[in-house]
Amino acid sequence: MKKLLLPILTLFISLHAFGQEKIWFKDDFSKKDWYYNKPPADIVYGYENDAYVIDNKTTGGSYSWSNKSIFTDKNKPFKMEASFKLLSSEQLEASHGFCVYAKNQQYYFFIIQPQKQTFQLRSWKKGENVKDFSSPVVKDFIKKDLNETNKLQVKFSQNKLQVSINGQEVYTTTNILSDKVGNYAFLTGYKHKVAIDDFIFYQDNTINIAANTPRVLEKKNLGKGINTPYAETAPYVAPDGKTLYYSTQNSPENTGGEKDGDEIYYSEWDETKKTWKPKKNMGFPLNNSGNNAVISSTPDNNTLLLMHKYKADGSPGTSGFSISNRTTTGWEVPKDVDMEDFVSKSTNEFCLSSDKKAILMSVERDESIGGKDIFVSFNKGGNKWSKPMNLGDVVNTGEDEVSPFLAADGVTLYYSTSGLPTYGSHDVFMTKRLDDTWKNWSKPQNLGEGINTTGWDAYFKLSASGEYAYMTLVNGDDKLDIYSIKLPNSLKPEPVVLIYGTVYNLKTKKPMSADITYRDLKSDKELGAAISNPKDGAYKIILPAGKVYSFLAEKTDFIAVSQNISTQKITTYKEIKQDLYLAPIEVGENIRLNNIFFDFDKYELRPESFGDLNRLAKVLQDDPTMKIEIEGHTDNVGLAAKNQMLSENRAKAVAEYLVQKIGIDASRISYKGYGLTKPIAPNTTEEGRKQNRRVEFTILSK
Repeated sequence: MKKLLLPILTLFISLHAFGQEKIWFKDDFSKKDWYYNKPPADIVYGYENDAYVIDNKTTGGSYSWSNKSIFTDKNKPFKMEASFKLLSSEQLEASHGFCVYAKNQQYYFFIIQPQKQTFQLRSWKKGENVKDFSSPVVKDFIKKDLNETNKLQVKFSQNKLQVSINGQEVYTTTNILSDKVGNYAFLTGYKHKVAIDDFIFYQDNTINIAANTPRVLEKKNLGKGINTPYAETAPYVAPDGKTLYYSTQNSPENTGGEKDGDEIYYSEWDETKKTWKPKKNMGFPLNNSGNNAVISSTPDNNTLLLMHKYKADGSPGTSGFSISNRTTTGWEVPKDVDMEDFVSKSTNEFCLSSDKKAILMSVERDESIGGKDIFVSFNKGGNKWSKPMNLGDVVNTGEDEVSPFLAADGVTLYYSTSGLPTYGSHDVFMTKRLDDTWKNWSKPQNLGEGINTTGWDAYFKLSASGEYAYMTLVNGDDKLDIYSIKLPNSLKPEPVVLIYGTVYNLKTKKPMSADITYRDLKSDKELGAAISNPKDGAYKIILPAGKVYSFLAEKTDFIAVSQNISTQKITTYKEIKQDLYLAPIEVGENIRLNNIFFDFDKYELRPESFGDLNRLAKVLQDDPTMKIEIEGHTDNVGLAAKNQMLSENRAKAVAEYLVQKIGIDASRISYKGYGLTKPIAPNTTEEGRKQNRRVEFTILSK
């Protein structure tokens, strides 16, 4: 049985109706843009007179076909038709027609034998021979001479299958295909040549495309510094857009040589030249002789989610996924992800959310609606993850959903499916999470023909800015290369703020490795985590628009100097530099409490102050002999005496919270107001005055 790989039909989505039937796919083959990959030597595919021509020179025994996946709504009637012209024949039994694939791997052949003026329905299933499904039907209106055209039409409606040739019915039966159709092909027998033209597929479907999405988008091949004569797959761009990870298949440069299926390479963005630098191999232990790929990276680019498991020595493990953290000497050997009840009946794809709180995955489980569905698992602390939960029937369909990618905003999900109206076999769609249940999603939107083709489209990834997406596409030489695609606003995720900087020791001013957390300022709920680079202390976090956040570095034996930011008015992607400081817990250290808030000219603590104060209380509880002094400071606006009293009352309010609300011994906490006497910035600007309005504490003894 010879089978041609997926060809690309010229596809038109038409709003015109044929009678009461809407044209869903149409191809007159005038564009000559079918794709086929190394057809068998004895089968020739080409074009003559704007028709698609198959010259099957095999000497007998089997059929050959070239196939196309077409989205088909199983609940609606549909019809397909095409014209078949016999150009030459070396045998009376010359046969051709349609092949319909069923989901259960059953194939149905709708066969015209023009020289015998017969029609017959046959079937084949893997592991079985071709079998007659019906007896040959002889009809004199079937044209039998060379260069004569027979129009074959197959129609499914109301659980009924009807076959017509040249407008006249030749066969009818109960719809044997049930709900399992979706793949269609042109079928040819041996020793003859046939021309196929005017292929039309009718069904009333509408592709749901995001408004204001252009039909044509700028797609750029990343060039020889990235792409090779071998297949480049699985591109993933770090959230900051500065590092591109991808895999190259069967390259002699791979660890295992040409037999090594996937090897991880990376490229860094050259800000000066505005291009990607030449690729580098990720090296051991992330690359070994098995198949390797980067699935996701955190915004700090210090944690990677990787395809497959690794053994302790870095050699290939079993299927699944693993996590690796950056160390002072490079990447650690990836560790297995400890997920409760992780079971899948198929190959899998994964995505780590930028806040490190969720892993999305395409897996096939008993809870699946179709085959592969998208599930989510939540972090339970450390490397522990919850049982996967199905995202529900808005995202998942009765078909396969694959290659999930959750954007940096934490709500916009891109994925690929064949279970919604598509241009090809699989298209990339976009949906948005509507609440924290992870069960409610907006209606998925097709990314349009600027992204999707008439082939198989998936593995759509983009940076936090949303300016560019990255995909693997077929180049002009029928090879897989990595392309960048400039995105319109309609396809971008929600805006985020990328905060970056360095974690420093407040006393020595030297960079440090530390854990980073960001929180809802009002509730103090942790919303995400990161780690700073163990070599240079650099960190990056992504804050979705719409909230007020606190963020800080944390490390044993140090006290965090918190920061805060409001993203409530953010409407476009933004990058902000903010260094973080950790003060050693030592006598004499003076530490600013940035997240202490009062109303204007008041000294009652606002609720968003409690998070920082609770962390200070924890330091005092962990070191029961420590004594501190709380200091209040103001700017120079107003009378000095009034400022002095205000600063003292604010320092007192902090001390009373620690004593009365937390239970710290009052003898360990003193307070003092300094008014406007100790400015740390000029009082000539609002920014300077803001810095001077502050609460600090000094460690008096331990």
